[in-house]
Amino acid sequence: MIQIRLAWWRDRLLEDSAAWPSSKPVLQCLRAWNGQHKSLVGLVDGWEAAVIGEDGGADLRAARVEAFVALARLLGVSRLDAVREVALQTVDPERRALARHRMPRSMRPLAVLRTFAQRDAAQDKKNRALLDMMRIVRAGMLGW
Repeated sequence: MIQIRLAWWRDRLLEDSAAWPSSKPVLQCLRAWNGQHKSLVGLVDGWEAAVIGEDGGADLRAARVEAFVALARLLGVSRLDAVREVALQTVDPERRALARHRMPRSMRPLAVLRTFAQRDAAQDKKNRALLDMMRIVRAGMLGW
């Protein structure tokens, strides 16, 4: 049943947005992608591979990174390499950055997601609510 649903999404993402049914709010929101929605097909393929258990989630992680890059391209971000690196840190919080990349204002939610992912993956599970909040605010305001 899951594969049928994923096939439906794959078909929708591969067709022109003008042909989408108006009864699906997610598709209505994706119309703002102005034809770039086709770059999200990898997410469907990644979910299918994860559900079937073919790759241990590697395809889905790679597709999530590329979806962030596609969103950055849509928003006019020029430093796609920085977005790709931060997205990699988001989907794989164990990945350590060689350099910290500051996200442009339009991509700061990605910096916040990275902060959440790194917090959740931390070996030190002590309750540090204030420190966590300060890191999240810093990521949202400054893009670090």
